Amino acid sequence: MPKKLPDLHQGHAPTLLHHAFHDALELLEDQHLNDREPLVAVEGQLFPVIEIFTRMLECTDLVPLRTRDLIGAVWQDAPVAERGDSYAHWARLMLSVHGERQAARQRPAITPAPPPQTADACACGAL
Repeated sequence: MPKKLPDLHQGHAPTLLHHAFHDALELLEDQHLNDREPLVAVEGQLFPVIEIFTRMLECTDLVPLRTRDLIGAVWQDAPVAERGDSYAHWARLMLSVHGERQAARQRPAITPAPPPQTADACACGAL
């Protein structure tokens, strides 16, 4: 079992990392705001999705259409992909999306303030 993710070779990722990237996207698609950091299984070892995306930051391999479609499902406001988009391009964007989700998860819940009392509703006894 690997203790770390495999390295890239001259900008190319092993197929194992391509699959891990896709799996990370699937986990993010199913993630809810209160869920913990999703973990991706790579050869029996669990890695946080952020590690998968970080490893792919220098990957020049092209993202297949099925993975681009999944990116659109995870991030509805994803920019329109041009032909030739690399894993590095999408890894940067997904790290940004993931960071926004993490920040939202850590924000305290805001409860609305009660409406102010009016003079009619006040029981001040000055009658």
